[in-house]
Amino acid sequence: MRRSDRRAGTWDAEEELVAISFLGDVIIGLSRARTTPTEITIEAWALLRDIEVVVPESTRVDLGGDSVWGDLDDQASAASEDGDGLSVRVHGHVVVGDATVRAGNL
Repeated sequence: MRRSDRRAGTWDAEEELVAISFLGDVIIGLSRARTTPTEITIEAWALLRDIEVVVPESTRVDLGGDSVWGDLDDQASAASEDGDGLSVRVHGHVVVGDATVRAGNL
């Protein structure tokens, strides 16, 4: 079983997560998390590959950081305006790879 498979299923998310991708992809699936705090911060480090964060619909996303020959890509749907729900902050650090946040399921 790949490490990304274990985090893609049902699990309890923490307030702070670190994802490191070196010569392999990492997927963090928050859409099926059993419990989540209201705010999650993810430090995403990608070297020569990609990191993908999958969030539930209507999640507020703040994606920032830096990249060299790569992209920081926020593909998540628009957040709900009522202030309720999940807020995910991703600090991406990418060298020859991508850090992507998208809404949906795995």
